[in-house]
Amino acid sequence: MSETKQINFKMPQNLHEMASDYCEQYGYTNIQELLRESLREKIFDDRELNPEYVKKMLEYQKNPEYLGTEESEKLLKELEKRALEEIENE
Repeated sequence: MSETKQINFKMPQNLHEMASDYCEQYGYTNIQELLRESLREKIFDDRELNPEYVKKMLEYQKNPEYLGTEESEKLLKELEKRALEEIENE
């Protein structure tokens, strides 16, 4: 089972308020969920999809402590979609 890491994240009060408002407006449960999704989007958008990376992400997906069930399913669907796009573009 993969180990999870906890971090302490500080931000200016006005950024916290803006993040909280964003969560309310777009249906995020909390700021932590917004940060996790934002990090995943940044990592996926800045990285070429390669088989080793997909394999690692699929292994993470199997770990229920890494993501919630809904997040895991969303991540898996995104990986499958990107993999198919890569195959079609070859």
